[in-house]
Amino acid sequence: MTKKTKSFDALAKELLTKEQIERANFNAQIRYQMMTEVANKIKKEMEENKIGFNDLVKYMGTSPTQVNKILNGNANITIESLAKICSVFDLEPHIIFRKPRQ
Repeated sequence: MTKKTKSFDALAKELLTKEQIERANFNAQIRYQMMTEVANKIKKEMEENKIGFNDLVKYMGTSPTQVNKILNGNANITIESLAKICSVFDLEPHIIFRKPRQ
């Protein structure tokens, strides 16, 4: 007797409400957008300030793996890391919370 494996989507629809699925999707989109924006800003600042990867690792006092994750938009960045990034590039953070465009 073989057991049929359910897809993630099928399992999610079985266990979660439509609203819970929509909220999870929205959260994932926001997280992706934020991580991508941070990564792109850092890359732009690195280029403009002629700061290489190894220099950024040194200035941030973190591992090359962590910096690589940040630059690829795959890191869960802490406020501390954001503060270090701002310090490296002499930037002042500016965070805006607003309703999404419909």
